[in-house]
Amino acid sequence: MTALDPLRTLGRESYVWGMILFAMALAAATSPLPQLRNHGLLVSEDYPYEAAKKGEQGKVTIALDISSAGGHATGCHIVESSGSALLDATTCRLTLRRAMFVGAVGASDPLSCTWTASVMWSPARITLTEKRDNIVCK
Repeated sequence: MTALDPLRTLGRESYVWGMILFAMALAAATSPLPQLRNHGLLVSEDYPYEAAKKGEQGKVTIALDISSAGGHATGCHIVESSGSALLDATTCRLTLRRAMFVGAVGASDPLSCTWTASVMWSPARITLTEKRDNIVCK
């Protein structure tokens, strides 16, 4: 007996219906909201030289506008400034360019979504933290 024997005894029509039900269950279990696909958006080499030279550090909170259809960020807004214009601008520039999202599942029309995260800039380490309920779609 092989793993495929039960499929042979079901018949083609039963097999097709089984696959349809499996696909429907999988879609229901998948998040309807876009999810960040690539973590590690910022690395220590991203710390701006001028900011490090001036001793600038702090936490910046951003909101990225994303298209659920394409998964690309389309805009960036500073929600809470780090106190450094350079760190704020660097955060938006790099996350806007690098962030990729897996699109919404089961959405018949593309959604307009906002992803919120905070970045803690310090010379020793850059830490990105996604906010609770960090994706809101309309």
